[in-house]
Amino acid sequence: VSATLPAGSAPRLSASPTALVASTGLGYRFNNWTPAGPAVTLPASGSVTYTANYAVACFLVLTEVQPAGSGTITLSPASPANLPANCYPNGSAITATIVPAAGRLAGTIQPGAAGTGGLSPYSFTITGPTLLVGTTTAAPAPAPNVNWAFVSRNGLTAVFRATNNGNLPANNLRINALTPSPG
Repeated sequence: VSATLPAGSAPRLSASPTALVASTGLGYRFNNWTPAGPAVTLPASGSVTYTANYAVACFLVLTEVQPAGSGTITLSPASPANLPANCYPNGSAITATIVPAAGRLAGTIQPGAAGTGGLSPYSFTITGPTLLVGTTTAAPAPAPNVNWAFVSRNGLTAVFRATNNGNLPANNLRINALTPSPG
């Protein structure tokens, strides 16, 4: 940034307190101006260059769940309020948990392509930008749920009533009758 100001004026310099560079996964925090000083006064002639100095403040955690659309990953604790979302200071302890979509079960979480992960929830200490890849699997179909109730008995014939409790497809109930042996 450059500007032409009258000689002897006192410009105000400002910088963004925290900036995130998504392509590198690094969050930067403004440290100071160089040359430093409590006040900036321009010389009578010529120019002065001031540099905004930033330092790495946090590392970005990106998440994805496979197959796509099968869930999300939540991070706990949330990143500090003074930092961008999902950006944590070096050495922060983080727990990642898969929240599976309906009909799915949480699986494993891997940090990056070659990292050693574990089952959800997965805890780790951040030391650099991190990509967490979670997996889900299809939940097994529920077991059929049929209630049987004795209704009556007439001689050698017993009558039972079957009630489908909602998860057995219609017309999928098969009853095998056994004939008691004399004796």
